[in-house]
Amino acid sequence: MVNEQVPPIPLTTDAGKVFVSITGFVSVGSVVTALVFTLEPFVANLWRE
Repeated sequence: MVNEQVPPIPLTTDAGKVFVSITGFVSVGSVVTALVFTLEPFVANLWRE
């Protein structure tokens, strides 16, 4: 379930916006990595058949 995550106060500085962007990329990367490691054995079996 995806939930909108909004900071409690609006971001006004460029440093804050860069920080939020980097944490967003890290979060998405973590999800993609978890999916790849979880689904890799299943996909490998399908590929061999």
